[in-house]
Amino acid sequence: MNTILAIEASSVACSVALLSETGVRAMHARTPRAHNRLLLPYADALLEAAGLTPADVDAVAFGHGPGSFTGLRLAAAFAQGLAWAHDRPVLGVSSLHVLARTVLEDERRDGRALPDHVLVLVDARMDELYANLYRVDEGGEPVPLGRDALCAPEKIAELVPQLGSCMVVGDGLLHEARIPWPEGLRRTLRPDALPHARWLLHLAAPRLRNGEGGAASLAAPVYLRDETRWRRLGDPVVS
Repeated sequence: MNTILAIEASSVACSVALLSETGVRAMHARTPRAHNRLLLPYADALLEAAGLTPADVDAVAFGHGPGSFTGLRLAAAFAQGLAWAHDRPVLGVSSLHVLARTVLEDERRDGRALPDHVLVLVDARMDELYANLYRVDEGGEPVPLGRDALCAPEKIAELVPQLGSCMVVGDGLLHEARIPWPEGLRRTLRPDALPHARWLLHLAAPRLRNGEGGAASLAAPVYLRDETRWRRLGDPVVS
């Protein structure tokens, strides 16, 4: 599996990356409400630069959320369409996990010491947060310590480590005043951090090579709110 396209649109960033025999290429920009106009041109530009066509893509990965409902729908639909047309496997990856991996790469690139943990907090509206806590392993990779959750800011204390260093990332930090932080925790705050498709690709590629990808008809966003339903390709229409 030499060619993988990755799409991440769960936030205000529109992000696409391509792994091919010539290496990794990516296009990433903070583009609120412009994902529908940019996802396809970004993908086309990356494929053209690599001398490839959509039929040359071996698998598709996408950030399945949680995050922006509109962005998740767009990413899932894009991944489904490409995979369906060419009978390719699809893999959804947690957008919170992608964000954790992105900020760790930023720290490594800038020569800073990595934290013991990364706590990802994304604003879910309605006074709630999408959240997960990651332990940073010896290789600098984020290892999830639980499932992605939807909770009130006051409940974040149940996820927070009591000691050590923790990088807290995401726009959910706008609720920081309502989070009861333990006194022994050393915190670094990154409210402006956004997930990048390059690191979605990094997380997805080994899993796809291990055969974890599924059929396009099974690809769906993860909203964490029961009232929102996604119709997958192949689902019956109920009227």
